[in-house]
Amino acid sequence: MATAEFATSPPYPEDFCDAADDIVIRAFLAPFVSDLLSPEDMTLVSSLTCEWGDINGDPFDTSEPPDGTLDHPGPNGMLDGSFELGLLAFVLNNEGPLQAETRTAYESNYALLATVFNDPACSNCPLFSAMGTGFPEGLIRTMAGYATEGDATTLQVLNLFGNILTHIGVIPPSLDDYDVLPSLYGPEGDADGDGCTNRQEYDEYFGSGAEVYIANALDGAVNPGNCSAEGEGEGEGEGEGEGEGEGEGEGEGEGEGEGEGEGEGEGEGEGEGEGEGEGEVELEAALLFVTQTPIADDFANIMSTFGTHLSSVSSAPRGGDLWIRYADGALRNLTAEAGFGTTPGQDIAVRDPYAHWSGNKALVSIVIGGTIQNNYTPVYWQIYEVTGLGQGQTVQFRKLAQPADYNNISPVYATDGRILFTSDHPRNGDRRLYPQLDEYESQDTVSGLWAMQPDGSELV
Repeated sequence: MATAEFATSPPYPEDFCDAADDIVIRAFLAPFVSDLLSPEDMTLVSSLTCEWGDINGDPFDTSEPPDGTLDHPGPNGMLDGSFELGLLAFVLNNEGPLQAETRTAYESNYALLATVFNDPACSNCPLFSAMGTGFPEGLIRTMAGYATEGDATTLQVLNLFGNILTHIGVIPPSLDDYDVLPSLYGPEGDADGDGCTNRQEYDEYFGSGAEVYIANALDGAVNPGNCSAEGEGEGEGEGEGEGEGEGEGEGEGEGEGEGEGEGEGEGEGEGEGEGEGEGEVELEAALLFVTQTPIADDFANIMSTFGTHLSSVSSAPRGGDLWIRYADGALRNLTAEAGFGTTPGQDIAVRDPYAHWSGNKALVSIVIGGTIQNNYTPVYWQIYEVTGLGQGQTVQFRKLAQPADYNNISPVYATDGRILFTSDHPRNGDRRLYPQLDEYESQDTVSGLWAMQPDGSELV
């Protein structure tokens, strides 16, 4: 029997974005690959896409109704390919104090996975090798990267990848056999040893891009503002000195109060603590926001003035999500947690989040699907109410009763309990009047501002 011949040493320089995207492309374009994988496997594969992939959080049950099987990984709030695994790739590719230890672990994991693909017991592996699909190589690289990151939650993802290996005839390695470095590369690890976790570095520098995050996560002299590892004593010292000094001075005598206050403040340090207090803005409430795949055109799409309500893929590119950022800097991808956008052909775009003034619920418009080639069934923006927004709560999305075959966007809560929104629903409901066109460009437009009760009744 022929055996596969996959290299047991990794290619350098390593690029985990390239590896993840290669898995996605090969799985969907190579029939030999997709025929071996289950729908659940394909959902997991599609979630690897580097641009938005975040799959090393706690897994969840995607079945309807739930059957108790944790069959899909949830996010951990840190993008994988260019950030978490990007940090690992940078160390692998560049000389430095961490490279030798990191390469030893990564190469061990890579060889372990390549060996199981070369096992004669895998009847499909020689075909993979002969056809040069690139799919196994991408899996080996990506799984070896996650294994090297190695925190307990990330390792759970390898169990789900194990299902893919089983379906293509490979016996997955035991999790105990991987060489892991969670103290360096896990979310709560500290790659530069500055006392600030990788997650804190990510939360601080995510908005500046992956290169800035990686540079600062590996520079112990640069500390994120959300971490008090270096400035804690100084910040506390000055705060305690001034606060206690003034308070006790008023009650017990000016001399005692001022002397005690100044002593604590200057003795424990000042300067850095004071700088943090002046420069860092702490949020008192969470921020609800959406991400949107960029689009170059500026007419009749979600980024334009005319036709901004349209729901086709060309007008509203799929790939965005609903996120929440808490006051402590933690991020949650709410739509991904609820399973939106994780199934091939059910890709989503999200827009117009509006939080209720209680902070306990929110409204958002979502369009689902419209991405299957040669399937021209129309899809529309629909309004959802979101609950479970608090940290530790389970997020839930409820699709409201509303005009189903029209685009309903920009929902807000009215003070009388109704929901206000804009829609392209014809004013009298007559489909023959659809779509309404604007007078300047003869372009599709909304028909106006609408209102309804939360149960969809009293639509006006």
